[in-house]
Amino acid sequence: MVLSLPGFDLWWLAWVAPAPLLSVLADRGGPGRLKAALLGVVTGTIYYAWGCYWIVNPLIQFGGFPVWLGLLFLVVAAALLALFFALVCFFTRDLVLRGGSRLVLLAPVFYLPSEWLRLTLTSIGWNSLGYTQAFQPWAIQFARWTGHSGVGFLVMAVASATAVLVVGRCRTHLRWAAAVGITVVAVLAGANLPAASGIADRDRAPTASAAFLAVQPEIPIDMNADPDSNARALAGLITLTSEALRRARPAEDVGADLTVIWPESPLYIPLDERDSLRASISEYCRSKRVNVILNTARELPDGRTFNSAVFIDRNGELTAEYRKMYLLIFGEYMPFRSVLPWIEDVPGIAADFSRGEEYETLEIAPGFRVGPNICSEAAIPEVSRTAVREGASVLINLSNDGWFSSRMMARQHLAHSVMRAVENHKALLQITNGGISARVSPRGEVLEEWAYGSQRAGIWEVPLAAGAGSSSRTLYTRWGDWFAVLCSLTGLAGFVALFIKHR
Repeated sequence: MVLSLPGFDLWWLAWVAPAPLLSVLADRGGPGRLKAALLGVVTGTIYYAWGCYWIVNPLIQFGGFPVWLGLLFLVVAAALLALFFALVCFFTRDLVLRGGSRLVLLAPVFYLPSEWLRLTLTSIGWNSLGYTQAFQPWAIQFARWTGHSGVGFLVMAVASATAVLVVGRCRTHLRWAAAVGITVVAVLAGANLPAASGIADRDRAPTASAAFLAVQPEIPIDMNADPDSNARALAGLITLTSEALRRARPAEDVGADLTVIWPESPLYIPLDERDSLRASISEYCRSKRVNVILNTARELPDGRTFNSAVFIDRNGELTAEYRKMYLLIFGEYMPFRSVLPWIEDVPGIAADFSRGEEYETLEIAPGFRVGPNICSEAAIPEVSRTAVREGASVLINLSNDGWFSSRMMARQHLAHSVMRAVENHKALLQITNGGISARVSPRGEVLEEWAYGSQRAGIWEVPLAAGAGSSSRTLYTRWGDWFAVLCSLTGLAGFVALFIKHR
């Protein structure tokens, strides 16, 4: 399954890769329930550890961890996440033992709730099975109805049908597997129909466009936090932005109707009006007549610090702010800090931010709002869903992927952003420090992609649809994780029914 993840890009393997494991679960002479769960732990640990090996780099390179400790952290974290996959194996095996091999076809009904539970309890939704298909637009339109987990459901359904064919020895198994295959094909075909988005025709057609100047710098992760280093980094960022402005719009009013987007980065920009860096940005907005969206650590008088995305208008005024709501464990907050005093000596995971309390869109023009999310929030579907429900016409992700020194991680990050675009049928812009920055269509097509490890800037025109009300929302935007709830209830009902029957 690992080879199907973005970065390896053998996406087609995902449709059959779980089949060997499911075949073991479907074999009536196979392991017991607990051994099946242990098999799930081993499989899940390999999947998460190998697929996220890049986590080790910041721990070693920036956090000062010895190699063995970084690897131990990776394996332990992967094993904990694998416990959710163990539940899938336990309950699937139980159904097979009670009702026969064909009931392995219910594995997707358990898999989807396990991923939903993992995200809900840990706020870590990274690399669910559905993301393996993120760069295949035809395969992910079902997400407009169910969210990304519905795509994973279809992938697991095909794998379970394959497992039935492997262990089955009668026509009944063949008929069940064929029925699943035909259903999946029908769902994929139906989800790709224009009318299947659930959005009214009048709200689906673009009626206007907005212009954004995306800026992808390469600000070093280990940049010193002193004022001089910050000033040099900001000067370089402004130079990169100004050169792109001159290339794109040589006229005097170069920034007309233009919003510049700077990514999350090591650059620290205080928002106090008296600070020289803030004053420089405000003056830049006034002189170029541009708006700027940027990321910064927002310190309040009460001592709290937020990881924020702010909007500074062409008059140099800060008019809107979004404070990150889902913080990255060990990166933006540290649990049990009081019993782990040595964590203060680990720069890469020592910060403690406060959580934003409610979602705020950024109004960049009258009636036109963008919905920001910051870094790891690309893997939290609820953030983008809330943004659209609050009136966002375009989604943006501001991120600093330079921590990980891995194109694979950057590619996986983009896959999560692609799913957010499809789930809500909104254009999405991902702007990163060092790449990969990208412009994504509402159907999840990557229209433009800037290479990892490069420095780029350019103007992206984003078509906008007229609708902002409920008729412009997908089924997923309106109802959220209804499909995960339905699968949870279905799996529970099937388990109880078989338990009563074989009691």
